[in-house]
Amino acid sequence: MSDTEIRALERALDEDGTAASRIALARALARSKGPAEALEVLLPGVPDAGVRREIALLGACSRDRFAPMGDPELIWTRDVRDRRIARAAGGHLVAHATAIAACWHDATTVLDPLVGSALWSTKGLPIVSGDVAFVTLGDETRKTITVRDAWTGASLWSTTIQGDVCVYGASEGAFVALSAPEKKASRGRKLSAYRFTDPRAPLAKEPAWSVTVPEDARVEAVSSGIVLLSHTVTSTEYRHVEGRLLALELASGERRFELKDWEDSSSSPRRRSILADADGLISTLGPDWTEEPWHQRTEVSVRDARQDVLWQRDAFVLSVAAYSPGLVLLRNKDGLELVERMSGKTRSDPESVLAYAGAEVAYARDTLYVATGSRLHAFGLDLAPRWELDLGAVPGGPVRSLSALPGRLYGMTEEGVAFCIGEREAR
Repeated sequence: MSDTEIRALERALDEDGTAASRIALARALARSKGPAEALEVLLPGVPDAGVRREIALLGACSRDRFAPMGDPELIWTRDVRDRRIARAAGGHLVAHATAIAACWHDATTVLDPLVGSALWSTKGLPIVSGDVAFVTLGDETRKTITVRDAWTGASLWSTTIQGDVCVYGASEGAFVALSAPEKKASRGRKLSAYRFTDPRAPLAKEPAWSVTVPEDARVEAVSSGIVLLSHTVTSTEYRHVEGRLLALELASGERRFELKDWEDSSSSPRRRSILADADGLISTLGPDWTEEPWHQRTEVSVRDARQDVLWQRDAFVLSVAAYSPGLVLLRNKDGLELVERMSGKTRSDPESVLAYAGAEVAYARDTLYVATGSRLHAFGLDLAPRWELDLGAVPGGPVRSLSALPGRLYGMTEEGVAFCIGEREAR
């Protein structure tokens, strides 16, 4: 579609402001530029069910395509604490285009992303995908999945699946269930995938596929069309326990690759995190948590899409705070370290604002947002400062979660106050 036709659709939206005009412009932008640009147009119309459905049809949008903010201001705050709980272990917030999930203690309040009003609440942390939310409750032997409308909270359908269910694949159209261990360990466990094309329609009773995996297998991630499982193999000759990472095709259950000697499992227990995208794997492996985990060295490893090691290092790293196709943000006891994903070269200066213990970070396209105490900073990927905002008007202590959408930034403080930062000219 030509620029002239797109400008005509923009004028039509300015004139009537209807959901139909908004959807027409978004569809044109999705075809000509991409889903992230379409999402930016759809977000202001999210109270309309048709707009929310259009957001769902867009599918996942990469955050490195999201438009960053210009001149920022505080849009709203919302206290989501349950005041009957004297003390809770902090909160967590995840921003989605159709709803904001603000979790405090063991319950979540789902908020309107535009004004911060409470829409509905539930136990646990729901996974919002498109215009629905997946609420999963149960233990490692059985899970009940309830699919709700992301805006109203109305229950659409519910099912119970035997096994430990991973709902993180919901955005890719599947649930992955790992059965309880068999009585005889040699028989292994069943890994099953339940696929769906429309999350509003009830799930099929039978899985799309099932395979047998080792008894000690653990689902590490479901991303970019693969299921990642870690497991161990014991060499009876050398009495060596070798950790392996197995990747299966989410669509069929067929093996895509297996990394041998991925982890030396002779020392147990271990803590690990594995992140996967179309560009490869980012993993951290280290001793199990201690009272002072930053005193334990952790191996950080980055692989490309062919699973070749790009670089790895031993460092006092706690976790991967964020990542993109070009960059990785590592969290350590002193704050955040910005590292080039391909080379492992450190970009950040030890004296920069990233070197702030407890800093939280989010990113959109070419901008990093960093919360340090009561200040919010925006930087380019070259760490040149863009703007700074005082968060003194947000009560509840330091920021503990940050999540970006096009032109907006959402967060939660240590004491359970959710907030939204937006562009001043956008109001």
